[in-house]
Amino acid sequence: MGVIHALYVGILALYVLAGCALVPFHGDESTILYMSGDFDTLFLRGDLAHIEYHDPPPAGDPQAVSKQALRILNGVTSKYIYGLAWRLSGLTVYNLNQQWIWGPDWAYNQSQNTIPTPFLLFIARWASGLLTALSVALVFVIGLRAGGWRTAYVATFIYTLTPAVLVNGRRAVFESALLAATALLIYLAQRVTGKQFTSVRAVIGRVLILGMAAGLTVASKHTGLLAVVAVLGAVILYPLLGQGLIRALRAGLIAVGALAVAALTFLALNVSWWSQPLAMPKIVLDQRQLLLKGQIAQTGGYESTAARFEGLMYESLVPAPQYFEIRKGWPDWIGPQIAAYESAGLAGLGGSPWTLVIGLLALGGLLRGLIGWRRASVFIVLCWIAVVALGLYILTPLEWQRYYLPLAAPVAVVCGLLFMSDPRMSVVRYAATPKPEPVR
Repeated sequence: MGVIHALYVGILALYVLAGCALVPFHGDESTILYMSGDFDTLFLRGDLAHIEYHDPPPAGDPQAVSKQALRILNGVTSKYIYGLAWRLSGLTVYNLNQQWIWGPDWAYNQSQNTIPTPFLLFIARWASGLLTALSVALVFVIGLRAGGWRTAYVATFIYTLTPAVLVNGRRAVFESALLAATALLIYLAQRVTGKQFTSVRAVIGRVLILGMAAGLTVASKHTGLLAVVAVLGAVILYPLLGQGLIRALRAGLIAVGALAVAALTFLALNVSWWSQPLAMPKIVLDQRQLLLKGQIAQTGGYESTAARFEGLMYESLVPAPQYFEIRKGWPDWIGPQIAAYESAGLAGLGGSPWTLVIGLLALGGLLRGLIGWRRASVFIVLCWIAVVALGLYILTPLEWQRYYLPLAAPVAVVCGLLFMSDPRMSVVRYAATPKPEPVR
């Protein structure tokens, strides 16, 4: 079975990689590749002073304000990975484009050298695609631990063919790193939660790997914090629901230790925070609020809680891909790219009636998962989807598909839970099994 599993995951991973060259362009790809110049500044020149946040920004650089905002508003993992990719490919920082200018048209951006060269864009997209392919393999093992091989096959198939995963996971943006880091975190949490460790060394090892994965997840994109909350909450809560107070206290210590390691990992990767680490959370939050207000002013936001809930439900059920968020000009600029991408059969499966199928699978899988919650790996998945869905409902003020991407993997795994291979998780069998009399 191991060879068959590897072949299946390999085919799906190749499907992800096959679309890297054809996926339609997004302006954020220019901006992130522009940001990847920090790889040269930090790792090749060791210039920390130009990376750290300063108020006011250093004089002499007309783009200092913009660069500082980009560094603190966004994840850092992707830009370092893309920087390493173009460096290994023989390019230098002088081959990078400028930041995309929102507002003017394509011709103006082209005249300002904001559009990456085809080679640079392909190298970065290939690196992004490899991260997404890694997340495919991790979703498979998450499903395998949660419900067996049938769960793994269904979950990985749905996840890989989700249009939003394919579009954003192939582009040179932040999402591929977030998908891979989050899936790694969930897999490691499945290996830790509910386990009895017999040595201090084993406990320390689990704390380190869980904490580093959590820090990497948030460093990939700030919304990764939702998965971290889900995981650490599950690590603490699971023993409380049946393993006794002592086990719960031990789990609490593991969670606290992992949280400390996560914070250190995040700080180590975010050099821009080093100048004033305690003040940075508020600075980042204020900048994020300003950014969201600008996006809402430009494209419109939710006008009611019902609309917000409807947006969450729609984006959870594998809709058709959203290639751009701002309609002005983009349908004309990348329309031919969209047509070529979709005609090549590389866009995945989304929209009606696929959303109905996903909805029914998710409902059935959620019921099956709730019945089988005592399995630690299932409990992790349930906490994952619950916390991420609630968090995105609260934090997302407008329907931009990529903002809902953290739901793609948990929804796919929950769909797979309907096909749990362990017969003891069957709804019918569970209901028919005689329950033991309570001890008096």
